[in-house]
Amino acid sequence: MHIEIHGCRIERLRSDHHCRCTPKFLCMTKRTCLVVLLIWCTVVLQACAPRVKPTLSDDVHREVAMADRLMAKGDYRGAEEIYRRLAGKIRSPGKEHFLLLAAAALLESGDTAAAKEVTYPIDPRRLESRDYEAYYLITAQVALNAGQPEQAMEWLNFIRTDQLGRDQLLRYYRLRAEAYALLGNPLEAARERVLLGARLRDAGKREENNSVILELLSKVPEEQLLAQQPPPPDTFGGWMALMAILKGHQPDSEALDEQLEQWQSAFPHHPAMAGRMRSFVKKYHYSLHPPEFVAVLLPQSGPYTGAAEAVREGILAAYQRHPENGRPGIQFYDSQGGNPFSLYRQAVAEGAKFVIGPLDKENVRRFASSGELPVPVLALNQLPDLQKENLFQFGLNPVDEARQAASSAWFDGFHRALILVPASSFGNRLAKEFSTYWRALGGTVLDVQSYDPNNPDFSLPVQRLLKFQPQAPSPDESGAAISEPQIRADADFIFMVASPRQGRLLRPQLVAFRAAHLPVYATSLVYGGRPDPTDDVALDGIIFCDIPFLFADQLSAQLPGNGITPANPAWDELPGPYLRLIALGADAYHLAFHMKDLISRSDGTYSGLTGALSLSAGDRIRRQLYCAQFNQGIPHIRGKGMQIEVDSNESMGQQRTAHRRARR
Repeated sequence: MHIEIHGCRIERLRSDHHCRCTPKFLCMTKRTCLVVLLIWCTVVLQACAPRVKPTLSDDVHREVAMADRLMAKGDYRGAEEIYRRLAGKIRSPGKEHFLLLAAAALLESGDTAAAKEVTYPIDPRRLESRDYEAYYLITAQVALNAGQPEQAMEWLNFIRTDQLGRDQLLRYYRLRAEAYALLGNPLEAARERVLLGARLRDAGKREENNSVILELLSKVPEEQLLAQQPPPPDTFGGWMALMAILKGHQPDSEALDEQLEQWQSAFPHHPAMAGRMRSFVKKYHYSLHPPEFVAVLLPQSGPYTGAAEAVREGILAAYQRHPENGRPGIQFYDSQGGNPFSLYRQAVAEGAKFVIGPLDKENVRRFASSGELPVPVLALNQLPDLQKENLFQFGLNPVDEARQAASSAWFDGFHRALILVPASSFGNRLAKEFSTYWRALGGTVLDVQSYDPNNPDFSLPVQRLLKFQPQAPSPDESGAAISEPQIRADADFIFMVASPRQGRLLRPQLVAFRAAHLPVYATSLVYGGRPDPTDDVALDGIIFCDIPFLFADQLSAQLPGNGITPANPAWDELPGPYLRLIALGADAYHLAFHMKDLISRSDGTYSGLTGALSLSAGDRIRRQLYCAQFNQGIPHIRGKGMQIEVDSNESMGQQRTAHRRARR
């Protein structure tokens, strides 16, 4: 019998009462040998025993609970302060545990430098086993944020994936994908994304991840995709084969449909064909091949002629600035009085690969109820609850403006709203949209009042909204004092829908009835489109959200559009509001060549003249606007607007923090 102690082989001899220690150790008596053995066993057992976590006091538990609540609310700085304070009170390894929590909070707040400062002195050897992988995930994130993908990959290589929890494993694959992408290796980034997708439970997140996989593989040469793809039924090989097919065929090719059918037979359960991905793949294919011929459906007579002419001006302005070597053919079709779908089929037959229009809502509705759309259509209007494959909806929807005005008020810290709108279907619709959205944010609507837009005296609805009480006799010590006029004290702000003329009358009346202290938020309707300080001084203080095109003088180099600005002498005679339609036309033309950015990524955007454009549910183009405030009759930019996704799982506090970072 023998036992090894640090390289020393201890043997028990049957023939005598001595032990022999080899190699070349002095011989010991049996009793001495047993004493050594007992001491060694005690040391080994102590080393192998799990570390006993220090007992935390009730005060510490309360502080941890408070920090966790702050994290849930999005107050990452507040949580970090508590975690850092706890780290100063507790010995290792608890100290390192709370330092890691502080670093994670700092990363959420966007402060990578501070997170690095916190993690730098941590010795991984002092960590509890539960914190070992967390440490390398955090240090990898710090390195990625600092633009050091090589260092991030080194940290990630220390991680034992079998020790990761589910959320940590998702983060691990996402970080590796990001590191590979920054290293200029889209193929390996896509491979990590495939591993990530296999572990995502939420269908929406899987589809978002799938779109990123396609975007990454679109950057890989077709020859490499064909040469390196694993054979069926390998999932990653299926993605590579699919992208090779999409790259190798033009839209509307019969061979493409044949190849896709063969691909689906080879990969029958591939995630690219799950849920909405089937139609996504088709749309994405168009985005890989910029259109060589664009058709535009606009009325050349009738009630929408003026608006259509402004849109046409914007399209032509963008077209003329398009480099000649990539400029497509373009053809305008008169949509007035005819069947827009018939015009669409005519345009497709004549070679159109992208169609802009129609403009009015009724024709958009007719389009949606017609046949299939083999070529993408960008309608210049939006209808609620309307959706059709290959039909994208883009317009100057005032609902976007109402929601971003609401978000501005929310992030300004207000909760209790008053609403003042014109007595019309338009005013009622915006009041309803604002109220629904504001309540979903967690705010309260105290009152809604409408005014007659044709009556220049708005005093009665204003008094009702404010619960205005005029001067009245009120006894005091002498019995002769007069009370001051009173208004309600429970409101935080007013949301107003008004034209420039109506706003110039309403704002002074709000001031006259003692509501000068209440901030007023409005839609873009309140601004005429061109600076008019003489008349618009009456609008001072009003906050509204509008398209960046109208703030060209303030945005200067930030304004996209290849030099298209409102300061065009040819447009001087157009009504101010038509400038927005010019911007709409220019962006519609540019989207024909930038749909890939919107389709392929969940965070894909195009910086347009009408705002930062992204693709939302129902294939609607959403606009992120700029918010401005009148000062001495001139609108001055406050920052970018933000429309909160009220149906997301994020807390309002997290979304407030995200917005503040976006505005910076």
